[in-house]
This record gives sequence, C-alpha cells and structure tokens, in this order.
Amino acid sequence: MSLTSLLKQEMIENYLKNVDFSKDYSVNKMKMELRSILKETPGIEITHSKDTMITEDAIGSKKVVIDKVKSVVVAFSDGETSTGIPIIHKIEIYV
Repeated sequence: MSLTSLLKQEMIENYLKNVDFSKDYSVNKMKMELRSILKETPGIEITHSKDTMITEDAIGSKKVVIDKVKSVVVAFSDGETSTGIPIIHKIEIYV
C-alpha cells in the first residue's frame, strides 16, 4: 500500500467517525463530501442489520423493528498498474 493510499484511508476513517449513523444520513452526501476530501468519488456500501423487539402489556403485544447500520465499506483508487489497470483498495468500518 502506498503512502497516498494510507493517507486516503486515514482521511476516510476520520470522516466516517464523524457520521451519525443513528440518525438520517445520505450516501450521496457522504460521496460528495468524501469526493471533496479525496479528489475522487469513492464507492460506498452500507450493510444493515435488523433486530426485532416484542413488548407486551395489558393491551397486547407490540412488535418493533430496529434497523441499524452494521458496517460501511469504502472503495477508492490508488493509481494504476503499469498496464493501466486501476488499483482499488477497500476499507471496512464497523459501526
């Protein structure tokens, strides 16, 4: 991994630490903001997990589904090989 790639990885990690995934967030906004930092548009994949909670009271039971972000994968480039094929790196952050 090159020095440029390590710096990009650090910038991505610092950015993602400041995103509040418990509230509304936008993948498009994340791409735009990371683009201004990295000078390229990264690929972003978000994995969700769903938990179901059932509560009971005198009236009956109530089912609540909780959708949480499990992890975020960001793909970015690090130049090209000698044959012109892009070098792609991925980092995964668990939330």
